[in-house]
Amino acid sequence: MSYASKLPYGLRKEGDSEVLLHISEILPHESGLRCNCVCPSCGERLQAKLPKTKEDFTPRFAHHNSETCDYATETALHLKAKEIIEEEKRMVIPRVVAHYNNLYKEVTPKREVTFDRVVLERRVGNVIPDILAYKDSRPLMIEITITHGIDDEKFKKLEKLGISTLEIDLSDMDTDFDPEFLRNQIIDSLESKYWVYNAVEEKEKECLKEEYLQIQKKKEEEERKAEEKRKWLEKVREEKLKDKAERIEKLLDSNYQLILKKRWEKDLKMDPIWIKASKGMNISLNTVPEYINVDIPGEVVFGCDRRVWQAYIFYRYVNKKVKLFRDKTFPITVKRILENVKEEFKGRLNYDLVYMKDVAGYNDVPDLTQVIYDYLKRLQEYGYLLELEAGHIFYSKFIVLDPDSVYEMRFIPTEMSEYKKIENLMKNSEWDECKELIKELLLKYSQKNHPKYFDALAYLFDCVIVRSSGRILLERDF
Repeated sequence: MSYASKLPYGLRKEGDSEVLLHISEILPHESGLRCNCVCPSCGERLQAKLPKTKEDFTPRFAHHNSETCDYATETALHLKAKEIIEEEKRMVIPRVVAHYNNLYKEVTPKREVTFDRVVLERRVGNVIPDILAYKDSRPLMIEITITHGIDDEKFKKLEKLGISTLEIDLSDMDTDFDPEFLRNQIIDSLESKYWVYNAVEEKEKECLKEEYLQIQKKKEEEERKAEEKRKWLEKVREEKLKDKAERIEKLLDSNYQLILKKRWEKDLKMDPIWIKASKGMNISLNTVPEYINVDIPGEVVFGCDRRVWQAYIFYRYVNKKVKLFRDKTFPITVKRILENVKEEFKGRLNYDLVYMKDVAGYNDVPDLTQVIYDYLKRLQEYGYLLELEAGHIFYSKFIVLDPDSVYEMRFIPTEMSEYKKIENLMKNSEWDECKELIKELLLKYSQKNHPKYFDALAYLFDCVIVRSSGRILLERDF
């Protein structure tokens, strides 16, 4: 910013000293050359330009019979700032914060300091600061910046001296300023004050540096240990997988499975899960239904005779539901059965076969999830379940059916006027007529106006298609 246009200060000799006067301090009768002021920079005579009214123009000094001096205002501000500090002998200084990388610490808060003495432009080493202020014999160098700040060369000198240096930057000051505003900016305000160098900050920065290095050292040590642990765990995992592969190979050996199955068959009669399920279904080893003794690939994962785990699943998820809820049963899921099996058969499952995706070469061997799903699919063939499509077998759902009832009718509201007609067609296996009727009813009961009827009919239509295709065989059809 150029300060030449409005010069607010003039220098006047009073006795043996020179006094820096603001234009507001010039009396009306001292206007023009009668102010007896000279330029603080070039020394040329000044005129005091005082307006007759407030609206005329801003009061100011102007050079008489000479070109405008470019550095007049800059020099005046510089002198006035030093004069104010010398008079006040106090100042509010900014807080001191030490930084090192991502660490920081407030060394001292902002505070007001009263100086013991203030010296102007005294050489300190190879530097001449604008102001040298002392507090308890400790020096503080103060630099007043108007147009040119502290360059790198001067900063290096200050840093080498090791004396705290504060910069007061007045470069954004408007030339039309009030003297009290300038005093406030220099003494009480923090807006224009910056630490160029602070000895206490540098000392604390060294402490932060040491702390940072310790943190980094600890972090590197932790990373080293973590890497060692990772490698160790990887080695252990590889060894476990190798051992697991050997155990899987043994469990999949047909001769070994024959030995296991004989042992399990011997223990079957006293098995608590079998006893509970067989009593609940009123069956014995001599009257085991075909659907509770189905050969399922991978069933060795259960670690027991197939009649135990198949009786458990059929009794808990099919038989009990049909007895309790008849035509109002809800779907069963592979996910829920898997969770319950893991809990109920805890300690007897062959855990190496529960999940084998982590061992190369066994992706085609059925795991526990697959074995459960395959058994449910076989129950579907016997007419006890109906699968609802899912993205993965783990999330597959099956509707529990009662082979002795028209199970599809469970979802049709009985208040529907066509209920009896549909039921008769279903009972008589008149599938083609049933499909045509349902098509008509889907048009009659739109999803928008009759969502309950529409959804039930849509589901029934799918069931009729399945029934008519012969994919589900009911016990009464045998």
